Amino acid sequence: MFYIVEQKEQLRKLLEHRRGGAYAEVIPGNYNYHPKLNSTLAVYIRPFEMDKGFILPIAHPDGLGLEIDLVRKVLFEFDHVYVWDKKEWLYHFVLPNLMDLQLIVALEKYEKIELPSPPKTFNFYYNKYSGHPEVNKMVPLTKLYERCENNYQSLLPYFSLPIDD
Repeated sequence: MFYIVEQKEQLRKLLEHRRGGAYAEVIPGNYNYHPKLNSTLAVYIRPFEMDKGFILPIAHPDGLGLEIDLVRKVLFEFDHVYVWDKKEWLYHFVLPNLMDLQLIVALEKYEKIELPSPPKTFNFYYNKYSGHPEVNKMVPLTKLYERCENNYQSLLPYFSLPIDD
């Protein structure tokens, strides 16, 4: 299965791997804007049972676009959805199965962790169009995917920390 999910059949295959939970990121219009002022361009999801993540495009021009309600239903099907910032996520999707990684790490390890720097391609677009509310529509979907994969790899050691339901 290709990493850009654009059809319902691809979503069904993705949902076959929902039992172990997943890591997910919202790809907003502009990473520098407050979540309330941002649009949702796509969602990255990495099921723990799979060896790669997937992009579910909603309003990015590189993808055909899925309905946001359909993406919400897919996210709802996972046992646990680990996110980097639950508060930010709640501006885009309200789900009962969200797990805040920042909070889990802070409670267990008493340390602050930083996500890696985005790929260099981001510098070009953000230096030239930083004030554009949907600058990420100009960034190729492959580079957004690369950024999310890098974030997942840096957070990998923290998924095994115990959680309280």
